[in-house]
Amino acid sequence: MMGVLPLLFLSVALPAQDFIYRHYTIDDGLPSSEVFDILQDRQGYIWLSTDNGISRFDGYAFRNFNSAEGLGDPVVFNIKEDQEGR
Repeated sequence: MMGVLPLLFLSVALPAQDFIYRHYTIDDGLPSSEVFDILQDRQGYIWLSTDNGISRFDGYAFRNFNSAEGLGDPVVFNIKEDQEGR
């Protein structure tokens, strides 16, 4: 009887949690629909490099950086955080 009891628990199907995905677009504040690189910094911000500048996402809203904020070229392929968190 003790050998059969563990097998009964293995045959019970357990429901799993479903993932919740959110699809962000330019209507949500992204500067472009073409994203090249994504980075999460030490403070938890999500940074996205696009063909129209860099965007920082705080979990609620996007803040975009382009040539008006001093970005030399609007097309940014890669982003990295340095040792000082910049």
